[in-house]
Formats: sequence, C-alpha cells, structure tokens
Amino acid sequence: MTEGAEPPKGARGSVENRLDPRVPGPFEGHRVDLLTTPLRIHDLSRSGCLIQWYHEQTPGRRFTLEVELPEVGWLRLEAEPLYNRSDYGFAVKFVDLPPETVAKLDGVIAQLLSKGPSAL
Repeated sequence: MTEGAEPPKGARGSVENRLDPRVPGPFEGHRVDLLTTPLRIHDLSRSGCLIQWYHEQTPGRRFTLEVELPEVGWLRLEAEPLYNRSDYGFAVKFVDLPPETVAKLDGVIAQLLSKGPSAL
C-alpha cells in the first residue's frame, strides 16, 4: 500500500483487522493546533477513529484531538493519521494514551454499545 492510500477492504467493503469494538458516532471533536479546528468523529474505538475532514493528512504526523463523549465530556487524545479516505477524511490511531483515558474510552464505548444505536 502506498503512503497515505486507503487500506485494503474486506469482501463487503469494510476494513479488515479491526480488533476493538467501535461505535459509529458521530461525535463532535476538535483538532488542537495553532488554531482549534472543529471535526466530526466516526467509528470510535479505544485504538482510533475515522475523522470526517476534507484536508489530506500526512500519515504519521501526530496531533492532539479532543472528542466530546456522553457522560465523560471532552477527552483529549494524541492521534496519528494512518491513511486518507478519498472525499471523506482520514483514519487515525491513538498513541501514548494514559491508562485512565483508555478506561474512559472503554467505559463510554461499552455503555453506548449496550444501549444500541439510539444512544448516539
């Protein structure tokens, strides 16, 4: 796969090798940089998410991401772009997360999955 390209897709068009449960969202978020930029977050898991944003990202270039989650409020995460998804956004993995942040993510994800789609 070339740098920044989309990953291979499974038989139904879904990305393979996903280990962590995901919630579809959407969730409000911000990219924290010199200017704080609003983002829309989808497919949230403890290991990463898909960000709807129409500016191509350089894989591997870390940035700070804030995501607003039910019952938790704003959660600050370090993210690293993995690949760009044409005409939609880019996928990120979360890096160097403190254990308490992972616990909050796991708790919210489990709670939302147990409530079903109406919880979002």
